[in-house]
Amino acid sequence: MLRKGKEEIVFTKVGFKTFRVHPVLMPRLHRHEEIEFNFVERGSMSYLHHGGFVTIPARQLTVFWAAFPHRLVALQKGTILHVVNVPLRWFLQSTVPDNFKQIIMRGDMLVETNPDQTELDLGLLNRWHADLQSDSSERRSIVELEIEVRLRRLALTGKPVVATRMSKARVVKFGRALADSSHVGKAVEMALFTAENYTRPLRAKDIAGVVHLHPNYATSLFRGMFGMRLRDYLTRQRVAHAQRLVMTTDMKFLDIALASGFGSASRFYAAFRRVCGQTPRHYRATYRR
Repeated sequence: MLRKGKEEIVFTKVGFKTFRVHPVLMPRLHRHEEIEFNFVERGSMSYLHHGGFVTIPARQLTVFWAAFPHRLVALQKGTILHVVNVPLRWFLQSTVPDNFKQIIMRGDMLVETNPDQTELDLGLLNRWHADLQSDSSERRSIVELEIEVRLRRLALTGKPVVATRMSKARVVKFGRALADSSHVGKAVEMALFTAENYTRPLRAKDIAGVVHLHPNYATSLFRGMFGMRLRDYLTRQRVAHAQRLVMTTDMKFLDIALASGFGSASRFYAAFRRVCGQTPRHYRATYRR
């Protein structure tokens, strides 16, 4: 986690890694630039992710771009999760179809729908874990080739995971499960509203108004639950959207700024550099190179 003044930026650099774990609930939203594979070998788990609550289907390979803030919020005891993270640059340079890349980078989660892949995927994942822990560069190269092929197959049979927009009653019930406060559900509502409307000219008081709370109380409540200020969450959503446009289009940066919800080029440049560590121009050149 990086800190700048009072701001908390929950950002991690993961790299090319695989692991098999018993996952734990996340105390706050986080993001990283890698493309992430999830495979729930046993149990169940759900994320708050880019516009709704998403349950990862058991024993079905799921892929998403982790640049959009997400948080593991529900978990069945004894869940076993396989995770694969591949660098964004590697993903963009791969032979995976462009339409598949676009779907992933706009924030969708894609899940395998072919039931015949389940045991094959489990075998692949266990082999990838072992190969990437070895000292063999040849094994690592083979893993990268197999991951590329697996993504190309997923492009043929994968379908978007449907995020659910909870009713107000269910949101409040969910919030109470996380903390002893009925107002926690309002923080969840604000996160969902923001993720669905971040390209609009929103301010903190606009988001707070959706749940009928004073802006100061609303922002304090949001930070207490998610470990991030409401305006920072809004900025992260906009920057992730801008990242996709910077890398995959030839749009002018001013047009990207406006399309991502930033009111001016100066605000866009400042936010992009703060979150990504470099200017949009450098970012585009780096990933295209």
